[in-house]
Amino acid sequence: KEWKRTALETTGLRCVDDSTEDTDGSKKDKKKKKTRTSPKKRRSKKKDLIIEDDDSENNRAAKKKNENSDDSDKTSALAPPPPIEIFSWAKVPQKIPKHITQYVVICDEAHCMQSMTSSRTTHVLRLVLSHRCIGVLLLSGTPMKNGKPLNLFPLLKAVKHPFGDKQKAYETHFCAGREKRFNRGGGGGGERVVWDANGSSNLKSLHAHISSHVLHMTKEDCLTLPSKTREYRKVPVSSRHEMLHANAMQDLVSIFVVCLHMHVVRSLKTIRQ
Repeated sequence: KEWKRTALETTGLRCVDDSTEDTDGSKKDKKKKKTRTSPKKRRSKKKDLIIEDDDSENNRAAKKKNENSDDSDKTSALAPPPPIEIFSWAKVPQKIPKHITQYVVICDEAHCMQSMTSSRTTHVLRLVLSHRCIGVLLLSGTPMKNGKPLNLFPLLKAVKHPFGDKQKAYETHFCAGREKRFNRGGGGGGERVVWDANGSSNLKSLHAHISSHVLHMTKEDCLTLPSKTREYRKVPVSSRHEMLHANAMQDLVSIFVVCLHMHVVRSLKTIRQ
């Protein structure tokens, strides 16, 4: 660096290169100084990094969950439907195999189980009251026989309605249940007590409380069918069959006349007596 020495000798001023030397002759570091951060900032940065890691882990877990759900949807779509077994009311199964952990019971013509003493009602109640039964659906389009509330009790018990817990209380409150006493015949004396629950009482209260478990729907509510069309067609009948039909009708008329005559005679005899 000859030019620096000659410049110093001629001018008396010292030339300094900022990139290499300072005013006092010390060399500067070409490297940049490292900025030191406080421990608090370091901790905050670490926390930020940890949070980012947690987010990434959550995202990964969510992705895995979505993948698993997609796989389960695919497997469920490919899985075969549950088996359906059909039995008649005369052959209601008394036991369910142990390998079946859950099942649903659907009873069509459910008005067939109107008596608690019948065997079919006992078998159905054993099925529906099991802890493995997860659903019961009772279907019927036939009105109850004689419209007695007594016939409704087995159905309420099958669907686990609170009124199906105690039969005696149900019959007392809604069937006008009471004890009837009859004298024993044969000269033995004493009385015979019979429980009678063939009546009805508090029907409005019964209807209001069972409406949560009973769904009443008409044909118009279930199906959208066109109106009925009636058409009469004449069927050609041979002369031989016409003669047979006329003779059969004549026989029925003669039988009716004889029965009517006998009934009149019997009624006259009873009047005379």
